[in-house]
Amino acid sequence: MAQQNDDWGSMLTLEVVKKITSDFSVGLEGEHRSRANFTENERWNIDSYLRYDLCKHVTIGGGFTYIYYSHLTKGWENRYRWLAHITGEYPIGDFKFSLRERFQSTEREGVSEYNKKNERVRANPKFVLRSRLEVEYDVPKSHFEPFLSVEFFHKLNHPDENGLDKVRYSIGTAYKITKSHSITAFFRYIDSQDIDEDDCSKILSLGYKFKF
Repeated sequence: MAQQNDDWGSMLTLEVVKKITSDFSVGLEGEHRSRANFTENERWNIDSYLRYDLCKHVTIGGGFTYIYYSHLTKGWENRYRWLAHITGEYPIGDFKFSLRERFQSTEREGVSEYNKKNERVRANPKFVLRSRLEVEYDVPKSHFEPFLSVEFFHKLNHPDENGLDKVRYSIGTAYKITKSHSITAFFRYIDSQDIDEDDCSKILSLGYKFKF
């Protein structure tokens, strides 16, 4: 299925989370991605979101993402993404299993759905359903929380064909420095048909989170 370049990229994130009540929180995250074996800028993201604990095992939320993306042939372009999600999680001993379903709508500024023959050749905005399965392990008497996840991306409104067009595998760990500060590092492999979203198949990521 893979059509993106078989090279390496990086992802760096900085996230701030504010707990408004015991059940409700808001967050802001900045992100930078590279491609072409870490030699080129791929995108800059700014994410804003909110989350609400619906009950003990279920969380809902939504948000908006601004994306400044360097297209391989068309240069830098603006993208605007709205999303909503519901997540169910269940702990078993030191393990925590979760399933997240996320709907997202992404619009590319200045990109038409139609070609010169007035034929609809692409979706803009593009609707995608993302399904992620994840397992985390809270290492006893340790600050480490390793995790493993697989995420499936389903196109919903493409003019030619909908269905699965990307699978994303991630393995890594979170490390709690203090109650408020943590870092996360992971390796990600992407199997994708969407060359407008994924310019490399192997990603190294490092992120910092501050919660208050």
